[in-house]
This record gives sequence, structure tokens and C-alpha cells, in this order.
Amino acid sequence: MTLNGKPVHVYNSNTGNGVGHTFAIPTLGINVPLVGVSSNATNICSQAPCSAPSSVVNIIKASFVTPGPGDYPWQCFVPCGLGWLFGNGGPMATAGYMGGFLDVVS
Repeated sequence: MTLNGKPVHVYNSNTGNGVGHTFAIPTLGINVPLVGVSSNATNICSQAPCSAPSSVVNIIKASFVTPGPGDYPWQCFVPCGLGWLFGNGGPMATAGYMGGFLDVVS
């Protein structure tokens, strides 16, 4: 993945601004940390679409290969699913809130 244009292979969530959310596809073994912006920022984006330089944003790009066509469920494990069986309680109990399906076609 890249974070603001710089390659990242491992992200230490105990440094910097931590992880705001994650983009996880458990069936594919994918878990992309979505790094939070500084809590000191004064122009944090509050409604999408957000873009720099008018708002403080982190641009995160990740790529992966799927095993083929299909619907792959994705969700936010941290913090939304943290502490719940299979990460499906709390905020994750609301369908479409912080999860969905990646529809891969051939």
C-alpha cells in the first residue's frame, strides 16, 4: 500500500495518528489500516467527498489480487468490529454501515 504517495509495508499503529479504521476482507486475508489524521488539524473533512488541500486527508492506496470472480465481504474490524465475535457486533451489526461486498467480475 501507499500512504500519501509513500510505500508502506508495515504500519505501527502505536505511532503517529494511529489507525482510524481498517478495510478488511477476511476471506482473502486482507487488512488495510486506514491511518487517522492528526487530532490537532483544524480543517478535517467532515463530509465526503474530501480532497486535499482544502481538507486534511490521508490518501491510502492498496492493491491485491483476488482468486477470481465472486462477492467478497469486507468490513471495518478496528475499531468498529473490535471485541465482537467475528467482528460483527456493535457498529458492524448495522448492514451497510461499515461493511459491504466487493463484487469481482471477470
